[in-house]
Amino acid sequence: MAVDGSGRAGEVLAGGPAPRRARPLRRALALALALAAVLLLWADRRHEQGEARDLLAAVAEAEGTADWAGARVAAAVQYASPKVQLSSTPPRVRRSLAGIVEDAAAEAAAALRADAGGVRALAVLPWHAGAREAREAYARHLEERARRWDALARDALRALPPDEATRSSAARARDALVAVAGEDAVAAALGPRRPA
Repeated sequence: MAVDGSGRAGEVLAGGPAPRRARPLRRALALALALAAVLLLWADRRHEQGEARDLLAAVAEAEGTADWAGARVAAAVQYASPKVQLSSTPPRVRRSLAGIVEDAAAEAAAALRADAGGVRALAVLPWHAGAREAREAYARHLEERARRWDALARDALRALPPDEATRSSAARARDALVAVAGEDAVAAALGPRRPA
């Protein structure tokens, strides 16, 4: 016998069948969640592309600084070298000429360190590992270049040819940048890849 007169006593006591409206609500909720996930992924990708653009802009600026610094030091070396190497140059004049080169090298090192700090200050989201790695590799490369200028600033009376550490840090930094922004974008910022 049915409690409600319909013959469905078990259903009435158990709470009855689920209403038909619940399934469309679940579908709408699932669709909204899927749409939100797609939008979040799209926004994250756009943000990551912006990080790569910012990084390449900072790299291009730092390369301009490095070119300026290198030209300034080269000009000082070119000016001082002939007189420093003459045995007839008095030690006081030799030291003064070396000081010109050392000052130029110290200024170059400071400019490269400032650019390395600017590169490190770029905002990169924690889960964008490639951009973080590229940022750090390039900042380390700038610091390696600054160390070379520091060595010249300490003793300008000796020449410093490019060393293997600077070449390898440049290669690592470029590879990390290419992984984030692509070869074309990096070539536009730094110029074409130089043969080893």
